[in-house]
Amino acid sequence: MKRLLEIASKFVKLPYDVSGYKLEPGFFFHGAPTVIFIVSDDDVDASLATMSMELMAEAMGLGTLYVGFFAVAAKLSKGIRKELGLAKKEKLVTCLAMGYPDVKYMRTVPRKKADIEWR
Repeated sequence: MKRLLEIASKFVKLPYDVSGYKLEPGFFFHGAPTVIFIVSDDDVDASLATMSMELMAEAMGLGTLYVGFFAVAAKLSKGIRKELGLAKKEKLVTCLAMGYPDVKYMRTVPRKKADIEWR
């Protein structure tokens, strides 16, 4: 994968600098037991559906991670597209890795008290 990205970066400006990454097995999904690939011809609908899946998974106690780097790699690699069984017209819009988190936080992010005025 690293070699593919090095070659592609000579012809296409990648949105990521890959020089500092160690691309090894598990790089994209960090050992997540489940990855959902959202394939659609409409980016907006696919993104909204992914957001809904993320919110529901979080509500059920799962941890989620958008893997945008893999979606970029899938656009550039015929091998990845073939491995995923994607047709030429199909587009991998987003990837969502999920699993039970190793960390449990005892509180949420501190927030300012909301200043609400009902009229």
